[in-house]
Amino acid sequence: MSQALRERLYALLPAIYRVQDAQDASQPLRALLAVMEGELDAVEGDIARLYENWFIETCEDWVIPYIADLLGVAALPSGPLQGFSPRAFAANTLAYRRGKGTVAVLEQLARDLTGLPARGVEFFPRLAATQHLQHVRHDRGATASLRDAGALELLGGAFGAIAHTADVRRIAVARGRHNLHNVGLFLWRLQAIPEVDVPAAAAEEGVGLFRFNVLGTDMPLFAPGRTEEGVAHLAGEADLPGPLRRRALYADLNRVRAARQAGGQAESVYLGPTPAFAISYEEDGERRSVAAAEAVACNLETWRRPAKGQVAVDPQTGRFAFAKGRKPAHVRVRCYRGGNGLVGGGCYTRGAAERLVEGAAVPVGAAGGPATLKAALEAWQSGGGQDAVLEVADSGTHTVGAIEVPDGRRLEIRAAEQQRPLVLLRAPWKIRLGAGAVLRLDGLWVAGSGLKLAPGDGSRLALRHCTLVPRDAFSLKAEPEARDHQVSLQRCVTGRLELPGEGSSLLVEECIVDGAGGKAPTMSAAGARVLRSTVLGAAQLRLLELATDCIFTGELATERRQQGCVRFCFLPLSSLTPRRYRCQPELALAQRARRLGLASAGALPAPERELLARRVRPCFVSERFGDPGYTQLAASCPAPIAEGGEDGLEMGVWNHLLLPRRLACLRASLDEYLRFGLEAGILLAT
Repeated sequence: MSQALRERLYALLPAIYRVQDAQDASQPLRALLAVMEGELDAVEGDIARLYENWFIETCEDWVIPYIADLLGVAALPSGPLQGFSPRAFAANTLAYRRGKGTVAVLEQLARDLTGLPARGVEFFPRLAATQHLQHVRHDRGATASLRDAGALELLGGAFGAIAHTADVRRIAVARGRHNLHNVGLFLWRLQAIPEVDVPAAAAEEGVGLFRFNVLGTDMPLFAPGRTEEGVAHLAGEADLPGPLRRRALYADLNRVRAARQAGGQAESVYLGPTPAFAISYEEDGERRSVAAAEAVACNLETWRRPAKGQVAVDPQTGRFAFAKGRKPAHVRVRCYRGGNGLVGGGCYTRGAAERLVEGAAVPVGAAGGPATLKAALEAWQSGGGQDAVLEVADSGTHTVGAIEVPDGRRLEIRAAEQQRPLVLLRAPWKIRLGAGAVLRLDGLWVAGSGLKLAPGDGSRLALRHCTLVPRDAFSLKAEPEARDHQVSLQRCVTGRLELPGEGSSLLVEECIVDGAGGKAPTMSAAGARVLRSTVLGAAQLRLLELATDCIFTGELATERRQQGCVRFCFLPLSSLTPRRYRCQPELALAQRARRLGLASAGALPAPERELLARRVRPCFVSERFGDPGYTQLAASCPAPIAEGGEDGLEMGVWNHLLLPRRLACLRASLDEYLRFGLEAGILLAT
């Protein structure tokens, strides 16, 4: 704000008083009016906020319940809901009521109350019906056509069009589906997470063959979804962030080519303004991009070459191939991968972390800084290893050498926002921390090998939003003679953790720790705190200070069981832990024993105990790293796991998504907007 605007009151004074005030060096009148000006600004700001608080679009968060109460909004969700804004629910209330009972309103209601993409489906049109010869409806036949591969591919989902016989089971409890009065609300839990300008992985099978996944493994591509225009619009397949199908992409690209051959122009659904994928490369000294007219969808599970001038893309495996004879170089891609949430490294906004080092960051891979991370680390070490932040400005592949952080120094290596650099290791990355030194890794992927840590007394290693690609060998290992150091992981995906040193402290918060099926313990440490995490494999700890809202798929063994607490967790019955509070399947066994009037769960017959323990265990969509549903609880997961965490939330790494609370809000509001006689069910599409 300019000086003139800040001194409005002083400018209103007659000039004679301002001249007299200027004769005094301290200018007391000017100082007095400056104080009054501050109060005037506060009053004007409060008046402006009061005006904005009259409107749901601009009001403050605390005003939303009051506006909702004026509209008679029932069951307004209370408490934090990630990805959900009660503002949209209150703002759309009148539109909900105008279209009450329609499937479009129910779909919008599901989207606003859960924050998840949704699709509403009336199952009445999908019922097989007896046909009248004078009114034949070909889409209501009871026999599916085996020649329509596209329809068979969509069978059982939100867009399936094949007729079904009636199902009399209730849809409200997710038992039945197809009946006259049933409406299904399909919700998409998986997100389309962007991969921005990352290098493609060349396949070993030949020149010109590539994979979208930089790690060189198959990865299904996702469509990013589109913003819908209004409440009355029903979501289509391209509007939702789901796996990209070969047939859908093939039909879309063929439509674009046919329009161009006819002299017209058509915009691609999947390669339009927000493309599902993009490929760029260098050839003959020029940088080129693959246009929609060049791309062709096909099955590349067995590698094949497209026709001249085309690029074959398989969205279900994440592979693409150039025509024979072409030799593209420096191939980079933009695409979307599926994920349940923002855990691990990724091209998304991670948010600001606690400031570790004062001063500006050194850009790596951008103008004014070193070209590679290895060069940046060498320059930092040759400069004496002062406190510094190295910010990698691209999503390329980097190599590194051994680093040593001197005593008391702080170093942060982080990815820039919306970037996901890959550190490819040919051998373990040796990291030596001096006494009291701090190293933070933020937003990186580390593959090929793990981190070998030599910590000093009082040193600290912090990993935030990092992915240490799980494998049979360790992902992070500290020297056994190391003492009194801390290792913390927040929102990370990692493999085996080995911190055997006496006095070492491990904090695992909202992480996935995956032993990749190895025989060694997935996690071993002297002391640990594990919060809202999923551990795939066994864990051996000397002291477990606290474990809450966690899933341990393997046996958890602790030496010092007089200290610590395990609460709201799943762990095998054979685990040796400190005192437990509301842990599964122990809690389910105790409740069963009380219902039968037995003194304890140990009084249950052994076959019944084993059967109940097998039933109450986590069911994952996938336990394979790289799959879209990696560590996501399946829809068939038992309620004691899916809703057995603190406050009725799910156990494991995805506890922070608050899915049970979102679904409860939707169930509580459905009856108000359902037409009489209809029954709605919530179905998880992904």
